[in-house]
Amino acid sequence: MKFFLSEIKLAGIKNIKKPIKIVFNDKKVLSLEELDKNNVKAIYGPNGSGKSAIVHGFDVLSSLLVENDYLLNSHNKNYLYSILNRKSKNITIQIKVLHEEEIVNTYNYEVVVGFLEGEFYVLLEKYSKDNKTLIEINNGKFINAIIPENLKEIFNNKLEKSTFNALLTNMLKENNGLLETLNGYSLTPFLMFFSNIMAMLDTSEKVKEPYSILKDNNDFRIEEKDSFKYIKADKLEVYEKDLKKKEMFLKIFKPEIKGLSYDKKLVDNSYYEVSEYVLYDDYMILLELESTGIKKLINLYAGFKHLDKGGLLIVDELDSHINDIYLLKLIEFSSLYTNGQLIFTTHNTSPMTFLRTKNNAIDFLTMDGKLISWKQIGNYSPARLYQAGMIENLPFNLTAEDFIRVFHDE
Repeated sequence: MKFFLSEIKLAGIKNIKKPIKIVFNDKKVLSLEELDKNNVKAIYGPNGSGKSAIVHGFDVLSSLLVENDYLLNSHNKNYLYSILNRKSKNITIQIKVLHEEEIVNTYNYEVVVGFLEGEFYVLLEKYSKDNKTLIEINNGKFINAIIPENLKEIFNNKLEKSTFNALLTNMLKENNGLLETLNGYSLTPFLMFFSNIMAMLDTSEKVKEPYSILKDNNDFRIEEKDSFKYIKADKLEVYEKDLKKKEMFLKIFKPEIKGLSYDKKLVDNSYYEVSEYVLYDDYMILLELESTGIKKLINLYAGFKHLDKGGLLIVDELDSHINDIYLLKLIEFSSLYTNGQLIFTTHNTSPMTFLRTKNNAIDFLTMDGKLISWKQIGNYSPARLYQAGMIENLPFNLTAEDFIRVFHDE
């Protein structure tokens, strides 16, 4: 694991008005290997407490940092407005990331997106390494910047509607040699980590799979197109191997599935337009027309593949459409055998038995927006505390008799 998300603070999203801090590690480490027991976190809480808002926060963060035209797109603006806390009018996200080079260094990032007169703007961006500010941008203007003046000029008049990282990422697509130039400015770790975040909302039909700024010979997707439909012509064999692995993943959950197949059409001699099908005994279904459960599994395959490569995966309602036993085994796999970090929201208490053996692995989000990390109390299990209403400000201290007044006459 080259990177480790140590903590994140979020505010201004849905019902999260005041900042909440999610901590994955609060101790000084000499090597990221010391954090092997910190790589999975489950977030519990009642409906309406803000669990999904956390995943929305990661989704916004990853989009802002890699899509240079994100705030110019009307669909994205409508989405941001739908999740904006109306009282705060600002979305604020701060993260602390550990990156191991010869030693473990701490990288901090902060972004504030504000809603003003019907438009969204990047009000603040700050990049720092080990408490030393590298880049600071306020209302689209550089306040602090370690990059040379000729490079700063390229960003003029663009930073109110895009993040510095997204603009830089777009530049690197056209000029990969620029990455070597940036190595001396401590910015490469930011670029690499930000391109490695994948958020999966429970309402998503399809997920956005991250693209690395580094060349990946196993990536068969066309970046500017829908990754589920377009495949690089010279990477068809790589795609077919991936489709076979996807099929294996599906069959674990759905043994009745006979396989996956695809049709292809060559376009401009450069890429294939692909349609995927799910095969059953005597019929097949176009993947786009499959059930919500199958689509969720397809998304999970993409997510856990990303996790296995060392990525950061955030999943909303991981337990939806998945049997308890499969859920537990997926979480165990994530913790024991992958190189990345998994964060998920859930109502299912079954994983708590496994997660209680990990560090900082269980958080509870209350209805008043407070995040409480589970600590061992006597012999109580976290599931028992949670279900018995013994977590502060959580409303589960009820009995079956509480429903008598609802359904029985006096």
